[in-house]
Amino acid sequence: MNKDRYASKLDFQKIIEDMSILRGAHGFSCLSDTEQFLSSVKNIKKVHFELTKPIEPSDIITTQKAELSKANQRWLDLIGEATAINSNLEGLNSNLEGLNNPHPTWIKGLDALKENAPDLVLDPNEISIIHLSSMALSKMAYRTTIAEQIFTEIDFGNIHNTLKANTHDLDEFQKTIANMSVSFRMLAESLTDIPKVVAIPDYSLLASSSEMLLTGYALQTICPREEDGDDIFLKEQVQEIQEIRQETNNCHNLLCSIAPELAKLYVGAYDAFNGSNQDRERHILISLRELWSCLLRCLAPDENVIPWASSIDEHLLHKDRPTRKARILYVCRNLNHDPLSDFLVQDTKALVEMVELFNRVHAIDLSLTDEQLYALLLKSDCWITYLLQIQ
Repeated sequence: MNKDRYASKLDFQKIIEDMSILRGAHGFSCLSDTEQFLSSVKNIKKVHFELTKPIEPSDIITTQKAELSKANQRWLDLIGEATAINSNLEGLNSNLEGLNNPHPTWIKGLDALKENAPDLVLDPNEISIIHLSSMALSKMAYRTTIAEQIFTEIDFGNIHNTLKANTHDLDEFQKTIANMSVSFRMLAESLTDIPKVVAIPDYSLLASSSEMLLTGYALQTICPREEDGDDIFLKEQVQEIQEIRQETNNCHNLLCSIAPELAKLYVGAYDAFNGSNQDRERHILISLRELWSCLLRCLAPDENVIPWASSIDEHLLHKDRPTRKARILYVCRNLNHDPLSDFLVQDTKALVEMVELFNRVHAIDLSLTDEQLYALLLKSDCWITYLLQIQ
C-alpha cells in the first residue's frame, strides 16, 4: 500500500471514530464531537482530493464529483454555523430568529428523544433543534463524502463495454445522473441558514444524501472495482448501506398503511429475490416498475393532478395526462421548497432509467448478481420511503 493511500486510510479511520460518537450519542452533549467531525471531514476531503488527482474520469463524472463536493461544502458550512450559534450565547436571540416555528418533524424528533431518555436534561427547544440539525447535517455530509468516493471510481466506459449499450442511451443516462447531482447541490445551496434547514422535514436531509449514495452503489455493482481486504473506504460504505437498510425497514408497513394493494407487488419482488426461480430477475424488474408507476398514480391520481397541473404549467400534462414530473411535484406541493421537489423529480428519473440499465444486463443474457438486485431493491425502498414520508 503506498504512503498516500495509507495516510488517507488513517484520516478516514478518524472520521469513522467521530461518526461512532455521533451514532452512539443519546443527547445533545456531542457538540464538541460535531466540531471534531467537521475538522475530520475537511481533512479526509483534502487527502481524498490529492489521492484522486491522477485519475482521469469522464467529463460527466468530473462534473458530478464537483457538484457533490459543492453540496458537501454547504453542509459543512451549515454545521459550522450551528456550532457558532451555540458558542455565541450573547447573540443567541438574533441567531435563533426563525427557529421558533420549525417543521413538525423536528419537534417530533425532540419528543421521541425525551421519551427514550427521560432523565436527559435538554436545553430550550430552539437550542436543542440546533443540536439536532447539526447532527443530521453531520451525517448528511458524511454520506455525501462516501458518495463522492463511489462516483470517483465509476467507469462509464467500462459499463458501456460490459452492457454493449447504445452510446446515445448511456450518454443520456449519464446526463440524468449529472442532473441529479446538480439538483442535490442546488438543494444544499438553497439552505442558506439553520432556520431554513429546520423549515423542511428532518428526514428529507438524510434521505437525499442516501439517494445519492445508493445511486452510486447500484452503478458500482455493474462493474465492481477490485476489492482490497484492508480498504477502509469500502468497509465504511458497507456500514452506511447497512444503516440505510435499517432506516427503510418500515417501507412495507408504510405501503400497507397507504396503499395496501401495492404491498403485494413489493412482497412479490422480495419473494423473487429470495427464491431460486430462473426468471426471478425479470420478475423483480417488472414488479418494481409496476410498483413505482402504481404508487405515483395512487399518491397523485389523475382527477387531482390534472386541474392542479393545469393551473401551474401546461407542460406538466402530455396528451391531457399528467407526466411523471407532474405527479412528483403534486406529492411535494405542500413542502413549499422547490429545490427539494426538483431533487425528487431528478432522483425519480434516475431511478426509472437505472431499471432500464439493469434490464439491459438481463437482455444480453448476463445474469444479474445478488448484489446488483439487492442494490436496486434497496434504492427502490429508499425512494418509496422518502415519497411516503412526504405524503
